[in-house]
Amino acid sequence: MKNWSIYICIFLITAFSGCKKDESSNWERCLDCSREMVIGTYSGKATLQEFDEESVLINTVHSDDAYLMLTVSGNNSIDISTGVINVFNASINAQWNEGNYTISSFSDGEFHAEIWHQGNQIKIKGMNKRYSTIIENDSVVPVLRSFFDFEVIKTE
Repeated sequence: MKNWSIYICIFLITAFSGCKKDESSNWERCLDCSREMVIGTYSGKATLQEFDEESVLINTVHSDDAYLMLTVSGNNSIDISTGVINVFNASINAQWNEGNYTISSFSDGEFHAEIWHQGNQIKIKGMNKRYSTIIENDSVVPVLRSFFDFEVIKTE
């Protein structure tokens, strides 16, 4: 029961975080960004939360050295590498849908990001959740092991 309460809380936080307006009124969701516009290297800040086998928070790391690299992978997909050097790393492949302001994938856990722009500048805000599984009452139960939250701006 404790695990499900945590999942529900994280789901609600994630769901409602997409509803709030960006802190800076100059940034707007990029509703018409092409894949070519968002492909590149980004840097910014991140928070990593790590959890134990019971989904209890055991460590939090804040960093101003977060990175995100997006590269073309096939006709309608992109490869994503994100993290903080020597702290966290995730490699993800996601489908690219023209006209969307989000990137989502269930590769390497769960990845979700929103694309913002201010003139020609691109900002991506997102998260990557990783799970492990345990056997509980003869059922396989996913357990949250890490939550990586980032906000990065395109540098090249």
